[in-house]
Amino acid sequence: MTYKLDLKDKKILYELSINSRQSFNELAKKTRLNKNSIAYRINNLQKVGIIKKFHALIDVTKLGYLVFKLSLNFQNTTPQKEKEIIDFLKAKDMVSWLASIEGSYNIEAIIISKSMVEINFLWEELMRNYANYLPNRKLTLVSRAFYFSNSYFLKKTNKHKTEFISKPEKVEIDNIDLKILQILCNDGRARVIDLASKLNLTPKTIITRIKELESKKVIVGYKPTIDIKNLDYTIYNMVFMLHNLSEEKRNGLKYYISEHPNIIYYYEKIGSDEDIDIELQVSGFLELKSILNDIKAKFSDVIREYRIMEISEKQKSRFIPLLKD
Repeated sequence: MTYKLDLKDKKILYELSINSRQSFNELAKKTRLNKNSIAYRINNLQKVGIIKKFHALIDVTKLGYLVFKLSLNFQNTTPQKEKEIIDFLKAKDMVSWLASIEGSYNIEAIIISKSMVEINFLWEELMRNYANYLPNRKLTLVSRAFYFSNSYFLKKTNKHKTEFISKPEKVEIDNIDLKILQILCNDGRARVIDLASKLNLTPKTIITRIKELESKKVIVGYKPTIDIKNLDYTIYNMVFMLHNLSEEKRNGLKYYISEHPNIIYYYEKIGSDEDIDIELQVSGFLELKSILNDIKAKFSDVIREYRIMEISEKQKSRFIPLLKD
């Protein structure tokens, strides 16, 4: 059953998509709603399953990880065999995100690893077991990635932008930092006093540690996981192959992406013919078609080809690798 948001809910979700660790007082000031109303509405959105969780957004490149995007296409598979392949990938710690999709590919995954050797082991095992069922497969390195706030709730442009995969610059963290990250990645609104109690530290130490992780750009933001389908929205992945691309046109396209309210993620990749990779959340195919037509009207001279895929079911979503001591 589709849940209908009112304007107050939309304001709250928009602000949470910018920074879900904001206090009720901060949210009240920005939405001009009562603090108690904010608390009640967030609790209700969690209870009805619209907000699945809150989590810290981590730039894993700062922890020494490489990020890859894997795309696979099925061939000669039964539903049971497809489930077997999905379960194989889902069970791997280095697979942090996995989705079933409809379009050019049937599965996409985000893989996070500290070495090419690990990636090669996974690739060899996948091919050894399932190569005959996967005729089209692509593994590309993600060099940069941005998350944008859910501005379409309020039909805003000028979105809040967060880079969460950036230039690899490893930051040294200790075991305490690691434990704080593990907690915040499962509960981005965890109270300082609860963190202090769990880790047997003072609240002051927790506050200092979190601020340091933020200043070092290990923690780059806090966001909610929203069940978009329950709001009658559909998620699409759109990729563009470009040509004749000047610096001016590239910057213009990036600016368009950063301002469009329905574009939530943007990826830059190495080792692929896909120059632009974006994720959109739209009210239906007609809205998607309208956005695509607008992009083609503005950038037809540089778009050589494009592909559209619907993300039909998210199988796994962790945003970070399984952090280990």
